[in-house]
Amino acid sequence: MYGQILINLDYALERGGALPFGTDDFGLSSFPIHRDLADAVMSGNADKAIATVNAMLDIVEDEVRAILS
Repeated sequence: MYGQILINLDYALERGGALPFGTDDFGLSSFPIHRDLADAVMSGNADKAIATVNAMLDIVEDEVRAILS
């Protein structure tokens, strides 16, 4: 599912003329919290997993908005 989201986002951004996935540091700021997500999933803490995914999406959204502006 995550891969499909990235493909669709990449396609949408290509149509807008911006290519964030070609940027060397795109998404790197969200990498550290991937461990938090893994820990939440492994411990069965759904609330923490949801909050972590939302935080990741917020980070990437901010980066995409910065690229598009």
